[in-house]
Amino acid sequence: MELLGSHFSLVSAYDDDLHHCVKEATQARQHGPRQFQLQGKAGSKEVQVLSTDYTSFAILEVTEQKGTNKVLKLYSRVLEPSQAALKSFYQKVEQSGLASTDVSLLLRDMTCVQLMGPEII
Repeated sequence: MELLGSHFSLVSAYDDDLHHCVKEATQARQHGPRQFQLQGKAGSKEVQVLSTDYTSFAILEVTEQKGTNKVLKLYSRVLEPSQAALKSFYQKVEQSGLASTDVSLLLRDMTCVQLMGPEII
């Protein structure tokens, strides 16, 4: 998350269909304490901050506008999340009624990480 003007934005980098690195900032509108709505190309998403230490990680619950798909995500400011962040994430997974076998740890992709700045490495 970044503060752009008076609004928060979720900033991400990804490899597009043409294999170009793209940095995207999606404006977040606050709907309540720890609750935001993101409006992107694929539609809107409701985001709730389930846990954060305000310095190194945040655990978000992301729900598509239609409410059909709900995902828990662990965002970290460093490539290797801390043990405390992982422990908190697995606790939130369990509290959500998901099994640890439902968790997918994605491989790090360094392709576009330079767009996010030196603080991410």
